[in-house]
Formats: sequence, C-alpha cells, structure tokens
Amino acid sequence: MSTSLVDSATLPDAGSRAESWRSVLMRCVRRQSNRIRTRRRIRRAVGEVKALDDRMLADVGLIRSEVEHVARHGRLPAPAVGAADDN
Repeated sequence: MSTSLVDSATLPDAGSRAESWRSVLMRCVRRQSNRIRTRRRIRRAVGEVKALDDRMLADVGLIRSEVEHVARHGRLPAPAVGAADDN
C-alpha cells in the first residue's frame, strides 16, 4: 500500500490544459501569419523599388544589386568621415 503525496487540488484539470494548448496553437498561427504578411510586404517593396530605373535608384543612393538586401535588412551605417585616414 502506498500513499500519494500529490494533492489532486494542485493538479491542473483537463479544461485548463486544453485551453493552454489552444492558446499555444493560436500564438503559433498568429506568429506564422505575421511572418507571411511581412515577407509579402518586403517582396512588394522590392518589386516597387526594382521597377525604378538606375538613375532614380542612384538618386536614393542605391544600386540595383543592393535593393533586396536593403529591403530585408536595412542599410549599413555610413562609414565615419575621415575614419580611414587616421594616420
């Protein structure tokens, strides 16, 4: 004969477990939906910028090969003025 040290009042009931699984599932669905929305927004922005001619891209400081990188990751910070000539 064994005695249990676990009080049944401290164990979660099946209803709260099911609710927690539902909330986890919904969080995953929302996260994936946001990722898809972000990818579509970036793809649309890349298409719009790539539609510009080379002269217009140069006006905003881009070359065609940088468009997708800048849309996805942003621009790299500009080098500091005179940083290369510290000799």
